Amino acid sequence: MRARSTALTTMCVAVLAASAACGDGGGQPTTTAAEANRRVEEYAVKVREALPANAKYDLYASEEHGDCSDPSDNGAKGRVIASRSYQVRGLPADRIPSYFDALRAWWQSHGFRVLDNTPPHEFLWVENTGDAFRMTLKANSDGELFVIATSPCVWPDGTA
Repeated sequence: MRARSTALTTMCVAVLAASAACGDGGGQPTTTAAEANRRVEEYAVKVREALPANAKYDLYASEEHGDCSDPSDNGAKGRVIASRSYQVRGLPADRIPSYFDALRAWWQSHGFRVLDNTPPHEFLWVENTGDAFRMTLKANSDGELFVIATSPCVWPDGTA
C-alpha cells in the first residue's frame, strides 16, 4: 500500500507542478484537451524507446480533464490538464540507475530539459522546451518504477 501511496503522491506533485508552470493562462488560445491527451499518451509511449524492450507498462492513473485551478499559479479558472502514470514492470531493480541514465539521455536528445533530479536515480523530472509538457521517472524504495506524463494547463476547447 505504501508503494501505491508514494506513486500517487508523486503523480499529484507532477500534476500540480505542471499546473504551476502554466503562467496566468489568461485568455490566450491553447491546444485542446483532446490534443493534450493525445500528446501525453504519445510522450508516454515514445519514451519507452529508452527502456529495455521487455518492460511492461501498467496504467496506474489517468486524468483526461484534470482540474487546473491551482491557486498558486494565478491562472484563469476553467483550464484542464491531461496526465498518465504508468508503473513499469519486468525490469531488474538493481539496474534502476541505468534506467534513469538512459531516460535522461533520451529526454535531453528529444527536446526536454531537466527540472529536478533529486535524489539522483530516484526522481527525474523534465519539461519539453517546445510545448511545456512534463514527464517524471520515479523509483520507490520497493524497486518500483513509474513514468508520468503531464500536459500544461489548457482550455478544454482551446479557447477561454
